[in-house]
Amino acid sequence: MVQQADLARLGTARDEAVANTFRGNVAEAERGRAGNVVQSPDKTGSPERKIDERALRETLAQAEKVAQAFNRHLRFEVKTEADLIQVQVVNASDGKVIRKIPPDEVVRMVERVNELLGALFDVEA
Repeated sequence: MVQQADLARLGTARDEAVANTFRGNVAEAERGRAGNVVQSPDKTGSPERKIDERALRETLAQAEKVAQAFNRHLRFEVKTEADLIQVQVVNASDGKVIRKIPPDEVVRMVERVNELLGALFDVEA
């Protein structure tokens, strides 16, 4: 007989599989699969990595297909203050958010660190 704890572990493993697939696909896009990463200098002269939008869309579509196999949907939200993308794993049947990657606490921490670094290096002309 299947215990409730076994079902909870199965759900967590399924969510981790979706998250790991997403992380792997984005990492592959960032590495420049088929030359999709463009190096362009920013205002300071240091190179800035930009991902080709088409490659990113393909990667996200592929991650969504994997999520659907596990009865999950993925929502992507750009957090501009933290300069990252937060992924929400959503249960397809009831629309409930199961997990956020990275968690809200991490996003808030990154935002605060960016604020502190901005204040630290803010130089008046």
